[in-house]
Amino acid sequence: MPPSPSRYQFSYGFTTSRSTRLLLLTFGGLLGVPAAGCLGAIVGGGIGSVFDEPGPDGKVLIVIPIVLVAVLAGGMLAWIVINLRTVAMMGAWLEGTLLTVRERRSRTIDLARARSVSIQPSRIRWKTPPQAGVATSEQIPEVVVIGDEGEVRMRLSNAERVPLPPQELHVLAGALAGAQAPGAAQVAQHLQMLASGRAPA
Repeated sequence: MPPSPSRYQFSYGFTTSRSTRLLLLTFGGLLGVPAAGCLGAIVGGGIGSVFDEPGPDGKVLIVIPIVLVAVLAGGMLAWIVINLRTVAMMGAWLEGTLLTVRERRSRTIDLARARSVSIQPSRIRWKTPPQAGVATSEQIPEVVVIGDEGEVRMRLSNAERVPLPPQELHVLAGALAGAQAPGAAQVAQHLQMLASGRAPA
């Protein structure tokens, strides 16, 4: 059985602020989930009182506040859990020709079988624009790979909007250099120039 390819981990996730973010999200969840539940109970109770039948035989519509408590508190809890998971597990790595990018969910693509490779500006801006050629715009560039598995996007920064180190750009460029997809060679050359601190033409 051939050995599995070693994994190269990019510094794609949170580096210096992960523990602080996890602490703030946990604290926010401890306060936010009960607060959302209380808001649901108050609003639901108000709605229920509007539709409550008058008289001694009237019946309080208790189901409305229960549903609102469940929806608001459950929604807040789900949002907290998703963000905790994203902060804790966000990352990108390369195993042979398989590139995996994990943010809210994991996406993996085989670079050797990709149909197209390009580099595009993302919607995220640099925290501090780098001095090297990577700062050709205010938006962080991202490598976009399309294949049979779908589309994978990898920004050229970590989650704190700081540029990836030059050695990581060289590794990604090397993986793309062997791909036969249209645009792969051009993107690999672009990454090599960014890693060397030269502005692409």
